[in-house]
Amino acid sequence: MSENVEFNKQVFDKVQYERIINTSFKQLGVKTPQQQLEETPTVSEFFQLYDELFYDINEKGPTNSHEYLIKQSSEYINFEKTNEEI
Repeated sequence: MSENVEFNKQVFDKVQYERIINTSFKQLGVKTPQQQLEETPTVSEFFQLYDELFYDINEKGPTNSHEYLIKQSSEYINFEKTNEEI
């Protein structure tokens, strides 16, 4: 019950290869740094998204919550220190 299998091999020279084979890897979803920058939301867009998602965000939690945002922002602006001065 043996069966002969024929393989065909197609070979391209360098010029043909570059015209026929796509080597840009666009199908992998790799983006250039410029494309990544263009897709980054601006501060205004961030706050618009925040307003839209406000009630979808958990109240408390170690990450992705209002509590997390408050802690991060408080550390950034030294809120504890400012609060003591007030």
